Amino acid sequence: MARRARAARDTTSERLEPPITSQDRAVLEVTLGQRALPSVHGEQTTATAYAGLGSRHLLLAADGAAGPVPSRLAAQIATAAAAARFRASVFPSAGEQLVEAVAEAHQAVRRGALGTHAEGQAGASLTVVVVEPSGVTAARVGGGRVYIMVEGRLHSLFRDEGRGHVGDQVTAAEIASYNDPLPTGSRIIAITESVVRSVAADLDQLAAGPAPQLAAARIAEAARRRGQYEPLAVQVCEIQETPTRFGHHPAFARIDRAASRTLTADGRWLGKGEGARARAHAHGSGRAETGWIVWFFVAALLGAGAALIVNSGVASVAQAPIAVDVSPDASATAAEPTPPPNPELADALDAPPDAEPEALPAEVAAEIAALFDHGSPNRTARAVRNYITRRWPRDGDRVFTDLERWIGGQNDPAIIAALLELMKDRDLKRTVKWLEDLLPRLYGGGPPETDAEP
Repeated sequence: MARRARAARDTTSERLEPPITSQDRAVLEVTLGQRALPSVHGEQTTATAYAGLGSRHLLLAADGAAGPVPSRLAAQIATAAAAARFRASVFPSAGEQLVEAVAEAHQAVRRGALGTHAEGQAGASLTVVVVEPSGVTAARVGGGRVYIMVEGRLHSLFRDEGRGHVGDQVTAAEIASYNDPLPTGSRIIAITESVVRSVAADLDQLAAGPAPQLAAARIAEAARRRGQYEPLAVQVCEIQETPTRFGHHPAFARIDRAASRTLTADGRWLGKGEGARARAHAHGSGRAETGWIVWFFVAALLGAGAALIVNSGVASVAQAPIAVDVSPDASATAAEPTPPPNPELADALDAPPDAEPEALPAEVAAEIAALFDHGSPNRTARAVRNYITRRWPRDGDRVFTDLERWIGGQNDPAIIAALLELMKDRDLKRTVKWLEDLLPRLYGGGPPETDAEP
């Protein structure tokens, strides 16, 4: 009994899982273009989606204006639910998977409208297209068209308007398919029902030629120019690479290319084909021994070099003389070497003391003393300023030196007051700088304090 039950489970799993063929393992490359325009009043009720599933590509387009209450939310819910269910489906054929995806979209739209103003009245038209190497399968509810353009010829999968809408819980999906292989350059065009009314006559010309994105934009804008004021949605998918039934995808072929030769640490070569790997395996032991010998030789050289460096350092330290004081009063420690004499320091020690500063000439002292006899600090400052201005072009900084010598020998507060008044004249930058250096020294100076007698 247990054996029969296990066999039944195995049979069920084989029936649910689709057989994997070389076509299923191949990768189908496409280029997608999408264009969606709102209505002339700015309302947008359409939603488009795309899912790449390796050898399969899923295109979805929905229009929320198909329900009793127009709602873009219904279109978004329908596309999201259908795509998610299609991914999770275990049915073997695309038609069965699409039926299951549309049924899930019905339930999702109904649940999504609960608690909103569109509860029980939300709906959307939905078109789902599956692009495979073997052909195209499409399902729709409510509206939308799918066209296949192969070598310039246009094939329509749905020839009339759809019925019902997603969300009414009763309308079943219409399934249509195109069962011929799609060569490179073929295009799949999915458009909403509002676009079909104005571009069906020349859709083959509008969809051909430019890149898919430009073609989608051209179709949507042509419909708008021709009087379609509802929201519009267009998808154009172009086949770029048709997978062969046998062999890998061209992107996988690069993996089999022989890599450049690489020598490992043990002497073996990497990156060759099967024959080279076999030869390397046959001679691997000899190459390994060669590699170990090379490494041993390099290590010996490095060790010898390190030993020479260490020995030379020890010898240099051993040969360096060390002065030691062996007198009875000296300690048993090594004496520091005596530094060489410094000739500059010896010259500085032997130099005579600085000479006394040159005395201020009597006539200069008398002239400066006359400057400070003008009475008020303001007039004295003006006289000193004129004196500095007169002497500066001839004597330069010497005028400040003479003034400082004379002022240093005086002890009159009126002189300080005159200098403070002169310092207010900020036009004399050199004079102000000299006073900023002189006045702090005058304030801080004075005769030293002496201890009072008891």
